[in-house]
Amino acid sequence: TATTRSTVWRVDYGFGSSPSSFTAVTTSPLTLTTTTGTWATTNVSVNFGTALDNNAGPVWIRILTVTATTGAGNRPVTGVDDFNLSYTGGSTIIYSTQNSGLWSNTATWVGSVIPPNGSKVLVNSSHNVTIDIAVNPESIEIATGGTLTCSNVGSIGVSSFVSAFLIYGDLVIPSSCVTPSTFNVYDLTISNGADFQNSAGIATVVNISYFNINDGGTYTHDATGSTPNGVAADFPGSVARFFSSSSSVIFTKWANGGPPGSLPSSVSWGNLAINITSLGGAWQQSAALSTVQGHLNIQATGGNELRFNANTPIAPVFSIGSLSISGGTVIFSSGTSNPTVNINGDINLTGGILNLSSSLGAATVAVSGDVNINGGTLNLGSSTGASNITLCGNWTRTSGT
Repeated sequence: TATTRSTVWRVDYGFGSSPSSFTAVTTSPLTLTTTTGTWATTNVSVNFGTALDNNAGPVWIRILTVTATTGAGNRPVTGVDDFNLSYTGGSTIIYSTQNSGLWSNTATWVGSVIPPNGSKVLVNSSHNVTIDIAVNPESIEIATGGTLTCSNVGSIGVSSFVSAFLIYGDLVIPSSCVTPSTFNVYDLTISNGADFQNSAGIATVVNISYFNINDGGTYTHDATGSTPNGVAADFPGSVARFFSSSSSVIFTKWANGGPPGSLPSSVSWGNLAINITSLGGAWQQSAALSTVQGHLNIQATGGNELRFNANTPIAPVFSIGSLSISGGTVIFSSGTSNPTVNINGDINLTGGILNLSSSLGAATVAVSGDVNINGGTLNLGSSTGASNITLCGNWTRTSGT
């Protein structure tokens, strides 16, 4: 009587770069057996169902024997041929954080897998992740309560621009970041309640094509100018800038020691705050700062004057939702131009100086709300420029001049 030896096989799967455990799956046929002296071909099918779905890391599929062969004689020879793996495309894999930490640390990421180039990335709430390597994801989302911080040894989108960057939490670029074009994003949006703090050591670190701030979002520009005078291109949004009426932009720095250049033109700001402690000369806007949908808050003008316009265009029109001045000096016309300034809310002066004109030009200011003077100085014009204010509300002065 011929003796035979049989082997029973199993298919299982595991996750991670080095799985600590595997899970068996049902096969068809249910039992997989090979036997000495028997030549046969068996088609084996395995349906994993949803077991392998939405796993960011490596997936292992094993075909193995887990028990000793039975019977006598030589062990059977077994081969696997014509292996075919098919799947139905589902949701795109999102590489998300499971801890705070460095981007380069596998412990930071679910499944211990660092997001590869071209991936979609999510920084979860309460996690603070620091970019310490060159990363090139397709998209990045910072969840509410999450923080993403750049570093001088990391970069974003150098090989390929990040297509979409959505901020619900906080994005921080510290002053230690000084290498130009190491933060490259095609379309960046700051959402309600989110904050983008840009303190780059040189403004050209940041390269954003489309820059969007939704209602309730805040961008703080604390970046050092790329030139002594600074240029409009130092502000993000090289292609387009879209700011909702209740968005906020705060300037705490501009230029780099020289007479400052103007802000970007043709921008419809939401809420705009200027609180700059030092500028190398008068900040002439040449009518670039023309529209503020919400509140214009002037706290400090760098020890110099913020000039809306000098000579050209000769008759610009400025539209401001409301105006508050607590420090610095603001001049609507510093030359021969005759601007029209429409204040659609109130003027509140608690400090600093507001000059409607300081030279030959004359400003016409229309205020739809009230004028409240509780400090500071309001000058209607120079000895040669006769400016005027028309007022729909009340004029109140408790202090100041």
